[in-house]
Amino acid sequence: GVQNAFTAQDFTAYYEVLRNDKLSLALKLEAERMRNLTLNEKAFEKEKQVVLEERRMRVDDKPYSHLYERLLAASYISNPYHHPVIGWPEDIKQYNIDNIKSWYNKWYHPNNAVLVVVGDVNPKKVFNLAEKYFGKIPKKTPPKLKTRTEIKPLGRKEITAKLNAKVPMLMMSFLTPNLTNITDNNLNSSSNLNKIQNFKEALSLEIIAALLSNDNSSRLPKNLVRDLKIATSAGAEYDSFGLHKSLFILHGIPNANIDIKKLEKALLTELNIFKTNKVSTKELTKIQNQIIASKVYGEDDISNQAIQIGSLESINISWKFYDIYLQELQKITADNILATAKKYFIEETTKQNYNKLKDYRFMQLINFLKYLLLTSLIISNNITANNLTNKIKINHFETKDKIKTLFIEEKEIPMIDISIVFKAGAAQSSIPGLANITNTLIDSGTKTYTENQIAENF
Repeated sequence: GVQNAFTAQDFTAYYEVLRNDKLSLALKLEAERMRNLTLNEKAFEKEKQVVLEERRMRVDDKPYSHLYERLLAASYISNPYHHPVIGWPEDIKQYNIDNIKSWYNKWYHPNNAVLVVVGDVNPKKVFNLAEKYFGKIPKKTPPKLKTRTEIKPLGRKEITAKLNAKVPMLMMSFLTPNLTNITDNNLNSSSNLNKIQNFKEALSLEIIAALLSNDNSSRLPKNLVRDLKIATSAGAEYDSFGLHKSLFILHGIPNANIDIKKLEKALLTELNIFKTNKVSTKELTKIQNQIIASKVYGEDDISNQAIQIGSLESINISWKFYDIYLQELQKITADNILATAKKYFIEETTKQNYNKLKDYRFMQLINFLKYLLLTSLIISNNITANNLTNKIKINHFETKDKIKTLFIEEKEIPMIDISIVFKAGAAQSSIPGLANITNTLIDSGTKTYTENQIAENF
């Protein structure tokens, strides 16, 4: 089988894809890892060096990743998304084993986790095994998260970063709302859904990002790359789900001999069109169908299904929203998009310059515009949300100590995906990167199984 783990800002997920006859063994091992990791000093020190090297390879040595990290740090002031998931180098160097044990003991409990199983097994068997292995683990109340409201930007912030890159790059961010805390009660009717704060705005922003750069026929590649030849690449990003405010991001690399300011102006021009011109019915319908199609294709992957459901639950969005969201996205109108663009895409006049440099041969340029947000969507085909209604049946169950168990039966192949999502992401930690390094130790051994035994069984 295949097994791995990853940490995001709002959650940490552990998953494995294996034969369906391994279900019992896999759940037994996951229950063991939930409370009985040994977390020894030798394994920790080794993993710390691995994380530092991973950071060098994935961030420090990649100008785009390094630039994006600094964009988030500059865009957020009081928001915990200010810090990178992997952590800052100096924080990683100073971790100690007691930091890891404290984090593990605070957050790794059944009532702070969601178990998602997708594949060719019987629902009753899944729930019986979940009760058998997780039901006997005592629950513990996790720390209550403080409400974090991002400080309102005073104006435009512009930063120039000098990195080892041969071409400049521009990134701009707008502070934007997103979706969280959607309960079963919200899903009872459309009127209740509309009461959710920023509901239509977040869905509108998702559509705007897709209209700009969903594929090669979208506005930014067509207008800036192929027609005007201002950029070699240009795109937009937005993520509509999260515990804290999100960012709507524009980015691009200018063509040779094109000034970075000209690229900035062109990107803002494309964005500002949404504030003055309504999206045509034809274009809106096309992009809504593309988003829905990407969802349909994504459901061919059992791992994708499991992580999508688990990640929604981790930010307090009911699993029942999984399909409803697409139906609601299809209801977004050109008027919704126009109003959202006018509200959030506002360039302030106040300007701050940091480390202004003139040699573009070895620089990546970022202009940080403090505003609002994002998510890239995908693919095409004439598919509507109605095609998805009741397509996926999600069974749910809770053990006596409250691990929420969700199951989707897929009988095409005799495989299963098991994902455990903990509400323990990078944003919950006061020490940047602590959640990430903890997940890397999940295979280091438990009180019952050695590192080699865990590897062999998975």
